[in-house]
Order: sequence, then C-alpha cells, then structure tokens
Amino acid sequence: MSKIVFRILFVICIAVTSSLIYAQQAQQPVFTIVNGADRNSSRNQVNASVNLPVLGFVTDGAGGLRPLIGIAGSASVGAPLNLGFEIVGAAIPPDHDYILAMTRDGNWPRLLHVRGNTIAVQSNVSFFNNLEAQQDECIGLDSLERKQSRCTRRASASVLKIDRIALSPTGSAAAFFSQTQGRVYVYGNLAQSPVLLATFELGRSSSVNTLAISDDGRTVLVGISDGDPSAVFLVTPQQAPRLIASLSHLAAIQFLRHSGDAIIADDIENRIYELSDGQVYSIAASEDGIAAPVGVAVSNDNRKVFVGNSQSSSVTTIGLDGTGITSTPCQCALTAFESTSADSVFRLTDFSGGPVLLFDGKAATPRMLFVRAGAQF
Repeated sequence: MSKIVFRILFVICIAVTSSLIYAQQAQQPVFTIVNGADRNSSRNQVNASVNLPVLGFVTDGAGGLRPLIGIAGSASVGAPLNLGFEIVGAAIPPDHDYILAMTRDGNWPRLLHVRGNTIAVQSNVSFFNNLEAQQDECIGLDSLERKQSRCTRRASASVLKIDRIALSPTGSAAAFFSQTQGRVYVYGNLAQSPVLLATFELGRSSSVNTLAISDDGRTVLVGISDGDPSAVFLVTPQQAPRLIASLSHLAAIQFLRHSGDAIIADDIENRIYELSDGQVYSIAASEDGIAAPVGVAVSNDNRKVFVGNSQSSSVTTIGLDGTGITSTPCQCALTAFESTSADSVFRLTDFSGGPVLLFDGKAATPRMLFVRAGAQF
C-alpha cells in the first residue's frame, strides 16, 4: 500500500514540476529572427506563441539590441537579440513597428520589421531602387543626348555614406542625411516597404549636426554648426533652405505630431524655443529649470513638451496648454532621451549592465522608473 501511495505522490510531483517549468517557459518572450526575407513571402509568416508587451529596445554597447519587456512601472531588460550583426545605434519610432539599425560596417542602416515577437531583417534593396533612379540624371537619354546634356551618373546608392538619421514624431517618415552628397533623403512607409518621398538639397559644404523631419515628410529642419553660433534652416521641396533662427549652440530639434511646428533647444543659452507659423519665440529658460538640454520630446496630444537636462540631471515639463512648467530630478547621468511605446514615457539612460531609467510624464505626478536587467516574467 505504501509503495502505491509513494508512486502516486511521485507522479504528482513530476506533473506539478513539469507544469511549473512549462508555465515559466511560456511566459518568456521568444523573438523569432527572420533574415533577408520578403514580408509578403510565405516564408516570413511566423506565428508567435507568446506576445508580451515590448516597451522599447536599447543597444547594449557590445553590438547587441535588447528589448525592454513589459509596461511602464513593470519592465525588465531582456537578453540581446541574435540578429547576426553588431549594432552601434538604433532609431526607433514610438510604435516600435520598425527599427533602423546602424552597423559598424554599413553605410546605410539595416531595416528591421517588428511584428509581435518576430523581427524580420529586410534587404536594403527597397531603399536603393527608387534612389538609384532618382540619382541617375542620364536615365532615358541615348549616348548623344548624354554628351549634349552633360548628365552625370552619381555614386551608387548602396555605397553612399549616411551620416545622420532622424525620425518624425510618429515614425511615419525618416530623414537620411549624406554629408558627401549634401542631401537629405526622406522615406515613408518604413513599417511595410520604404518609399522615397522627397530629397532636399543642402549643399556639400553644410556641416549638419541636428536634423528633424515632420510627420508628412515635407518639411525638414536642419541645424548647421561650424562653430558658434548655430543656424537653423527650414527646408521644403518648394524652396531653398531658409534661415529661421541663429542660436548660441543648437542641442535638439523636435517637430510636434502631425504639425509643421517644432521645439528647438539651445544648450548654451539654456533656452527652449517654439517654432510656430514660421516664427520662433522662447517658451522656457534657465529660471524654469533648463540646464544644458540634451533632448526634447512631446506628448501624443502635443500639449506637453519634455526637456532632458544633463547639467541638473532632471526632466522639465512645459505645458503648452498653459498648465505651467515643472522639473523632476532623476539623480542620474542623463545619456539618452528616447521615446517608448507608452505615451510621454522616455528612456533617460543607456544599458551598461545595470538598470535603465525611464521618465514617466503621463502620471499625475511625473516620476522616474527603473527597468532592471534580467527577465522577471
């Protein structure tokens, strides 16, 4: 009788242990990586068994890209994704449906499509097709016409060096700046298949240190600094670059969502400006807590502006709706100011093995949140 009871208890223990292990495994987010596949291809239809929320992604300084798994207030830094190449930086829109990943050996970023827990690494051919045609002035001309028009075949798009990337506030458009070409290339539809929307001529002598693009992809703000002061130019397809402001030193530019208005930060004057209807005016200064701003962002409803201050280690919230200005200390070395998938929640620090710090400006009282390393789900 005792042997029978022992066997029953043994079986129950095995079953319970297996269930716990299975449940723990089922809760671990598993990212399936698809390399070089066309998303319209049946090869790329991968069914995700688990789909936990992803708050964002962060590079780890060792060539890896790590997901921030969970929601604001309850998240952790996951293991690096096995993409097959090293990443030195990444531009990621708030919806996180795509990633532009900068690599050590590539001039153009790699386009990653994110679908739940599946990441598809896209071929850069989709960038180059339209660009090759746009750049080649000789297309459609016979040999005699080419000589008469003195048209040129510029360098292949695949070998162009991209020096700076900017995403629009919602991620609907992306701007790529090439110093050697003195040109900005604007793409849309990046979450599906990139479409070249426009090109903007800046001149090869332009030393661009700040770049911003509007959500419709039709307006670019460019900060040029060959020393002090800095100059901010407004560029549209219909006109040459137009000077709109001269600053002591330009630190950051950010368009408002679905708008031609923008926020501009000066980190020497410690002043924040708003560009509205072609006019630039001050909306916050050092007496409001602005101290060496390194980044600016806006809430989804465009009612609040957030400024990351490196000198005071704080985030300043500016109410464009008349709700006033407040500052929230982070007691950190502020090294980033990147959006997450949550409205008014921004990453303030990079990942170096320890926790990542977030700022939550959506809460009734703005707060700082820690995202610890290691899966907790």
